[in-house]
Amino acid sequence: MRDAVTRRLKQITELSPAEGAEARTTLARLFEALGGERSSEQLRAAATALLRNFTVLTGGPGTGKTTTVTRILASWLAREPELRIKLLAPTGKAAARLGESIQR
Repeated sequence: MRDAVTRRLKQITELSPAEGAEARTTLARLFEALGGERSSEQLRAAATALLRNFTVLTGGPGTGKTTTVTRILASWLAREPELRIKLLAPTGKAAARLGESIQR
């Protein structure tokens, strides 16, 4: 497992300039369309996740982790509708909250 995670951490998705511009536009549109407050940290996390094959998103309660994950997933799926995504959450409550947010 450790080797698989290490490999994924080293992989960076190469985007062409057009793909990069499209990704930025998609992120901006999703953050705007889905409402709520956003921070530069959330936007930076979402942009980083689009370029990496493995992302760990952390933060305290109420920092926008679930909202950010939802936008990251929407961005990925806008680019690759057949993409398979695996999500992990540290607790049952966090997993339930994430599932609820994604379904909305």
